[in-house]
Amino acid sequence: MDTATTNAFFEAIYESADIGICVTDENRCFVRVNDAYCTTYGYTREELIGRPFTTVLPEGLRETAGRMHDEFLAGGDESAGEWQVVRKDGAVRDIMVTAGRVVMADGRRYKVTTVTDISERKATDRALRQTEGELRSLIENMPDGVLFEDSNRRVRLANQALIDLLRIPERPDAIVGSDCRDAAQAIKPLFTDPEGFATTIEEDVAHCVPALAERLETMDGRILQRDYVPIPRGTGEPPGHLWRYQDITERIRGAERLERMAYFDTLTGLPNRFLLNDRLEQAMMRLNRSSHLIAVAYIDLDGFKTINDRHGYTRGDWALTGIARRLRQNLRESDILARVGGDEFVVVLDGLRNRADGDRVINNLHETVTRYTESRGYRLAMTASIGVTFYPQTERLESEQLVRQADQAMYVAKRSGKNRYVTFDPDHDHAIRGQHETIDAVRQALAAGQLLLHYQPKVDMRSGRVIGAEALLRWQHPVRGLLTPGDFLPALERTAAAVEVGDWVLETVASQIVAWRRQGYEVPVSINVDGHQIAQPDFVTKLEDCLHRHPEMEPNDLELEVLESSALDDIDRVRAVIVACGELGIGFELDDFGTGYSTLNYLKRLPAPVLKIDQSFVRNMLDDANDLAILNAVQGLASAFSRHMIAEGVETLEHGTMLLALGCQFAQGYGIARPMPPEALPSWIDSWAPPAQWQSSQPVDRDDLPALFAMVDHRQWIHELEQAVYHQGPPPTLEPDERRLGQWLAASIIPISEAALTVTNRQRRTALNRIRSIHQSLFAEAELLVTAGTVPDAETWQSLKTRSDEMIDLLFNTLGQQEQRNDAPHSGPTFPNS
Repeated sequence: MDTATTNAFFEAIYESADIGICVTDENRCFVRVNDAYCTTYGYTREELIGRPFTTVLPEGLRETAGRMHDEFLAGGDESAGEWQVVRKDGAVRDIMVTAGRVVMADGRRYKVTTVTDISERKATDRALRQTEGELRSLIENMPDGVLFEDSNRRVRLANQALIDLLRIPERPDAIVGSDCRDAAQAIKPLFTDPEGFATTIEEDVAHCVPALAERLETMDGRILQRDYVPIPRGTGEPPGHLWRYQDITERIRGAERLERMAYFDTLTGLPNRFLLNDRLEQAMMRLNRSSHLIAVAYIDLDGFKTINDRHGYTRGDWALTGIARRLRQNLRESDILARVGGDEFVVVLDGLRNRADGDRVINNLHETVTRYTESRGYRLAMTASIGVTFYPQTERLESEQLVRQADQAMYVAKRSGKNRYVTFDPDHDHAIRGQHETIDAVRQALAAGQLLLHYQPKVDMRSGRVIGAEALLRWQHPVRGLLTPGDFLPALERTAAAVEVGDWVLETVASQIVAWRRQGYEVPVSINVDGHQIAQPDFVTKLEDCLHRHPEMEPNDLELEVLESSALDDIDRVRAVIVACGELGIGFELDDFGTGYSTLNYLKRLPAPVLKIDQSFVRNMLDDANDLAILNAVQGLASAFSRHMIAEGVETLEHGTMLLALGCQFAQGYGIARPMPPEALPSWIDSWAPPAQWQSSQPVDRDDLPALFAMVDHRQWIHELEQAVYHQGPPPTLEPDERRLGQWLAASIIPISEAALTVTNRQRRTALNRIRSIHQSLFAEAELLVTAGTVPDAETWQSLKTRSDEMIDLLFNTLGQQEQRNDAPHSGPTFPNS
């Protein structure tokens, strides 16, 4: 490489270097500068060449720098170091300087200086030093003890708080550099578990993972918390270790005090309601794995306020603590005693074998509470009301529910006279809750328009005349479908909801009566009212208001039905309502008559124009002579008291025929018509006609009433025979004259010559002889069936029953053929409001 090329090469290196380079002469002036140097100082090349190099230095350094420059060129030591310079724009920069001498052949000397801008590094160093200082100050002044050891287990840092907490008899700087393991061994006697203290340190270091909130207890009663964090050093290098110690004694003691205040009663030291629920919940969970019982007793001191008022709160508090102590002494360690109120305690008896065990303990507790309490001459007598419940029950409960059950039972004990204990009845409680749920649901149904009315006609069975209809409540349930009153009305008895529904029924019926009148149908409607509704002071006023709101409705279009049993609950109130309704023109019926044990005096005091015989008597009168007797007796009462009788529960043709024979021609029931929507009633009225057998039926003569009872007895005999031949029941009597029908026939067939009989009586005797013949043949055939000992075929049995039914029909027809009826048909009474 020739000289020119070499010069060019080095010139390129000089100019492209990323560090500043300058050449100064013996006159301290710049001879050459590169671009990096210009950039560092903020000057152009032209501004520097030929000027003193001290131009770029602060004023205070210029003289020193110039002298050092001269000494260096004169052969002094090489100068290097860090300087602060001022850029042209006034900014101060930190630089690192190195220098070298160049002596030319002609003896001239030059200084070559390299300049590196280290401002960022210096700023970082300053920041690090500041941070380190702040951190050291923070560590030295923080209340927590801090110790840092390096990877060689040597102490690198410790603060005064550490010295104080661990009772180290040296200054922090005195232990720096010592082996941490030695220090740990020296201070471990300070702790209640010295070996554990030292061992956990080594385990933390070995695992090299953070270990927080290690609790240490000292011999002097303090509680320290130790935290460990490994400090990474660099890739592949073992970590350092940072320890922090805190004195948490007050925090723990404070938390314990708060916990005790939160979960324990401050007066007696017993668990309070919160802790009771928690412990009871645990006992219930344990119980699920055993066959034992839990008893919860809620104890309330009777009249404890009087003790406070008379003897003062101090005596009262003393009495409470004494009772708590005595109760605790009578319980097992596994039982729970809690104070949940001023004078209220709860006892939980765990692990009982049976209820009798619980009852014995609770009796003892009751006696414990009611013993005299004496103090300083005072003798305090107390009693207690206790409610008890047992668990498990049929449904899963929470602990609070169990305590609430015992509380409810305690209040029952209070209402029952105090100083006793009462056991909670889950079945009764379930029924009460079910009632409340039903009441709420019915109210919602009323608001949602889900309640509606169906109407069942009432008729004169002989003439076919429709004398009215009964409004029957229905619930169009969105899930369960159409519900009848038995599904929901019992829950409403004697409640405000019953009155609300009753008001709705009254208004709905009134509107429907008017609607039918506009269609040309005058149909009196009866509505059911219960005793609670009648007992309302404004009941009659509501009736009057209803009549005023519907002027097209006649008062006798409306009739009220009240259960006989409800009427007897408050007979004077019901009598007053009946009288008031009569003055308004509104009819009144005693419903389900015969079920309320009414006396003649009650019937005399209740001027209801109509008695409705209960359907249970009607339904069973064909098979039960007692029910037939009740019907006959009610018919006699109605006649004697000038009342009308209507029967409900007519389900078959035979029911109606028997009622007509008794003289009762007004009825309702499925055998006539089922309850129907209001829009269906007019067309039913237009098409209704009674069966021909009813139209021709006449009341029997009172002398022939025994024949009706004989018919019922005969039907019972047929049933007994069926049980004997088909189900191995005891056989009935097989002698016809030992049954009521055989006896009545024998007494009714007059043993005189036909010439002495009228035509009607001659026909009657002929019919009775035929009936007697059929009756005897039935008994003869029955004897064959019983003695055969085999089950008869269906055809044979059906033939016997058919002839039995024909005999009964013939007897009915015969009883209706009386001389006094030959001239005209029996028209019967007129029903009120029709």
